[in-house]
Amino acid sequence: MSRTVILAALCAVLFAMPAEARPKHRVKAPAVECFIFCPGPDHARVRTGHSYKGRTNWSKPRAWCGWWMRKHLGVANPAGNLARWWAGYGTRANGPAVGVIVVWARGRRSGHVGIITGRNERGWIVKSGNDGHAVRERVRSVANAIAFRWPTGAMASRGQAL
Repeated sequence: MSRTVILAALCAVLFAMPAEARPKHRVKAPAVECFIFCPGPDHARVRTGHSYKGRTNWSKPRAWCGWWMRKHLGVANPAGNLARWWAGYGTRANGPAVGVIVVWARGRRSGHVGIITGRNERGWIVKSGNDGHAVRERVRSVANAIAFRWPTGAMASRGQAL
């Protein structure tokens, strides 16, 4: 009973503080198997499996364009949370086209990933996660892209030979 009272008092003190005064350190999550409420068409409770750097496989990381792409395409590999991982996914495309994954480099290690959904007179329309902190679809330049990849099975679903 005393633990509950102490915990409640601590929570009351922390939430009463302005955000700038709260502690800035984070506690690492243990590497355990757990169940999460996975956003999806059926909103099913799913077993996530192994943790990925203190996060479960389907937990959204801070830079989450690769995570969104994983969710969008149903890729289970947590390495796909990193945008540049997508430069080796699927099969090589000869350039931009509707349905192609496009990968950009940002600096030496980071990047951005999206999927081309259309084209208009201004350029290619790309849908991606973490674009202005949201999932957005907008015209983007693909001039500095480092990779164009067909998602696994995308060409076969279009009736083309792989």
